Amino acid sequence: AGLVTVTRSEDDVVLYPNPARGSVNVLFPAGADVRNIALYNLIGKPVMVYRPASSSSANLDLSGVPAGVYFVRLLDAQGHVVATRRFTHQ
Repeated sequence: AGLVTVTRSEDDVVLYPNPARGSVNVLFPAGADVRNIALYNLIGKPVMVYRPASSSSANLDLSGVPAGVYFVRLLDAQGHVVATRRFTHQ
């Protein structure tokens, strides 16, 4: 098996506002090649998957999502996790 080196730039990923109401914004580096943004609840169940319209930001609509604590995973074209963020939806 070949070794895959993944350069992680977690510090460049910003999620706001936190706690969120109605929607949450995610900013990420354009070079991160983010293709999907997955929303998971505390027990790891996928709640929603968003496809960012831009190469460096996304606004996630939380109108159908119950209040609670969630994790946002940013995934690249190969399905690798680029970054994970935690936030509270009120």
